[in-house]
Amino acid sequence: MRTKTSLLALSALLFSTAVSAQNVKVLDNDRWCTEDNSNHTYNGKRSYKHCEVREITLSDRDRITVDGRVNGGIKVQAWDKDEILIRAKVRAWAPNEEDAYELAQDVKISTRGTIEANNPGRNKKRQSTSVSYELYVPKESNLDLNTHNGGVSIADVEGDINFKVLNGGAKLTNLAGKVTGRATNGGLKIYLTGNEWLGEKMDVETTNGGVVLYVPDNYNADLEAGTVNGGMDFDFPVSVSGRINRRVSVTLGDGGKTIRAFTTNGGVKIKEARSGLSKL
Repeated sequence: MRTKTSLLALSALLFSTAVSAQNVKVLDNDRWCTEDNSNHTYNGKRSYKHCEVREITLSDRDRITVDGRVNGGIKVQAWDKDEILIRAKVRAWAPNEEDAYELAQDVKISTRGTIEANNPGRNKKRQSTSVSYELYVPKESNLDLNTHNGGVSIADVEGDINFKVLNGGAKLTNLAGKVTGRATNGGLKIYLTGNEWLGEKMDVETTNGGVVLYVPDNYNADLEAGTVNGGMDFDFPVSVSGRINRRVSVTLGDGGKTIRAFTTNGGVKIKEARSGLSKL
């Protein structure tokens, strides 16, 4: 028992030490929290929630790795600074407000190596926690993003980008470089910009979910798209090589880098970008 207690104490210390050297700003009334109306109930009993946003500033690094762990999504947006801003929304639910607050304080965010949080409410009756992330990163950044219950959104980043999502979708906007990723239970929404892919390729897929790809006019690429159980839909004329109802290889414009997007269970829609950009 002493060994187990010591290990737990050491784990908490490591999480605390990992973030203590950073400048952490806690915002109790941030709009990200005030707009959040999520409530939990356990066996019909109300569970109280505490929500706070923590802001942490880091120096730029060669690769930014974020693990959403059990609960929480990840949103990454490029900006013009050479540092990383992490906005972490910490939520805790408990039978009363005091316990919810104390549980939230037990959530420690590690930024040494992988950016991740512990889950102190996991084995406590009627108590749970979640941490979602907003990251602002330099435009040229390499990313590894992993979520279990929560989606991924990446915008305006150029680099070696990889994501894995178990329960949640992915939204990819104006990316460049080498982009690979997989979702298991969730759709993919992709917004291409400019007139060609800048970088090596995009290769993404999902198992259970649809794919919507917005392509600008006069875009040059070799497009590969398909589905096992679902239909294909183009809202502009293309010359297709393959079976339009399952898998297609399309040369867009003069051709170019490979854009690959596939699903197993879901439809694929290829749409003109101007119909999707208004939704960004």
